[in-house]
Amino acid sequence: MAVEMSKERIYLDTKKESMTADGLSAVVPDGHPSYHFFLFKHTFEGDYQESIVFIYSCPGFKSSIKERMLYSSCKEPLVSVVEDSLKIEVVKKIEIDSGKDLSEAYIMEEVHPSQQAYRPKFMKPPGPARRRSRSPAKNNHSDIA
Repeated sequence: MAVEMSKERIYLDTKKESMTADGLSAVVPDGHPSYHFFLFKHTFEGDYQESIVFIYSCPGFKSSIKERMLYSSCKEPLVSVVEDSLKIEVVKKIEIDSGKDLSEAYIMEEVHPSQQAYRPKFMKPPGPARRRSRSPAKNNHSDIA
């Protein structure tokens, strides 16, 4: 999907009926931002799954500031319309700067992140040691009377 800059409208740029995750890198343009909805067909832990993944690509400084801002500001409303109005569940939203990052292994890790067996808790550092009062007048109240 792309944004028509003159009218500031989102339109369907290209539709591919069958595409593999590894083939996505060839479809993502390098010169301008784009949106992609990808039906990721895969097997996870023995179960066949079909997950819809939203991919927003923005190739850094290769596009104009206006184009980057427009794509960035239209991203969430587009996903919201797809999920709320069309009742299509988007399992994962991915933001990339280049299509060469996309592969089946990358998308699989994004959709089903690997769990770490042992994850140490964050240990709060100890606070500073208590300081003694430096003023002798505060400690010697009994000497005044």
